Parts: sequence; C-alpha cells; structure tokens
Amino acid sequence: MSDGPPSNGASPLESSLPVGPADPAAAGRPSVEGGPTSWLTKVAHPLRWLSDLTGGGSVYALLVLFGLNTVDELDRTAFGILLPEIREEFDLDLQGVLTLIAIVYVAAFALQVPIAAMADRHNRVRIAVIGAGAWALFSFTTGLATGVVMLAIVRCGSAVGRAVVDPTHNSLLADYYPPEVRPRVYSFHRAANAIGQFVGPLAGGLLAFSFGWRTPFIVFAIPTAILVVLALRLHEPLR
Repeated sequence: MSDGPPSNGASPLESSLPVGPADPAAAGRPSVEGGPTSWLTKVAHPLRWLSDLTGGGSVYALLVLFGLNTVDELDRTAFGILLPEIREEFDLDLQGVLTLIAIVYVAAFALQVPIAAMADRHNRVRIAVIGAGAWALFSFTTGLATGVVMLAIVRCGSAVGRAVVDPTHNSLLADYYPPEVRPRVYSFHRAANAIGQFVGPLAGGLLAFSFGWRTPFIVFAIPTAILVVLALRLHEPLR
C-alpha cells in the first residue's frame, strides 16, 4: 500500500516548509507580552508603569517620599562641594572644617535613634512632614549664616533630614505596599539618593558660581517646602 498525499492536499515538500504568519505585516512586529512593545508602552505611560510598580498601591505616596528623599540629598551634597568657599568665608582652618563636619555627623546619628523610637509609637507621616519642614528651614538658614557658631547650629539642624527619612520612609513604604512589590518600591525610593547626589553638586556648583555659595541652600529649600505641602495629603497607614 503506497503512501498517499497529506490529507490537506499539500505535497510532501509543501507540508515540510515552515508556516509563516497569516498577516505578512505581523512578521516584523514584536510580541506585546514582555517584548519591546510592552517596554515602550510602559515608558510612554509612566503613570501606568508606576501603577504596575506599586501593585496598584498609591503612586502619589511613593512620588512624594521619593521627592523628599531627593531634596534631602541636594542640601547635603551641595554643602560638601561648597566647603572651600564656606571655609574662606568664615576663615576656617582645616581643623575647624573637620570639627564642623564631625559635629554634623554626630548630630545626625544622635537624632536618628530617638526619631526612630517616636516613629514606632506615633504618627509617622506627621513626623516625616515636621522633619522635612525643619530641614527646609535649616537649609534656608544656612544661606543666611553670619558666623561659625550659627553655621554649626543650622547644619546640625539640617541633619534632621537624614535622621527622619530612614526610619519614617522605610516604615511607611512597608505599610503602604504589599510584600510582593516592596523590593521594587524600595529600589525606586533609593534611586532618589543617586539622583540627589548627582543633581546636588551640579546645581549647587552652577548656582554658587553664578550667585555665590549661599544661593544653593536658599534655592534648595523651595522644592522641599513644596513637597512638605504635598506630604500633608498623605495618610497614616495601618501598621
């Protein structure tokens, strides 16, 4: 008994050829799920991407906390690159500069523990807002400092920024978002540190070159104040 042709009427040679897409235009089209089109769609719609990142949680809360984390870095990194001008302004020697830096770091570490204890027992949003307002005020006052003692006091006050951000933001993010999306949420929030560390020296240097070393601290207080107002709309999540 001889083999007959395939039941669909195609010859053996035709049946062995690969079958292409029914739509010729679809041949060069990337797949939507997980392909370039999906990635480009997310880039073109950042709010949709952020909604996916938060697992449907509050995008507003993440953006506000991200912004507060960014502006905290602006003040600190700008102070670092402007130290030569500040040293010359107040006639500080190397020992004086190192003492000032040490005092600021000690203040930051000393404040972090009690603020973390407060955040564990009280309204974290309120603490974050008050802390952000405080470091905005102290950043602004840095640009108005008239002596070494005043400068040391306001820089210690600006250390409230780092002392508040770590204990309050971490805890709020953990309660705002479900466990399965927290790694992505924390990564996005931590990206603010890198952005602030890049923008702070760049913007601070340009402003100081054009208007003097005091100007960056006054200017950086403005976005912080705006974010403080936006943060007033955040709600305290259930623990």
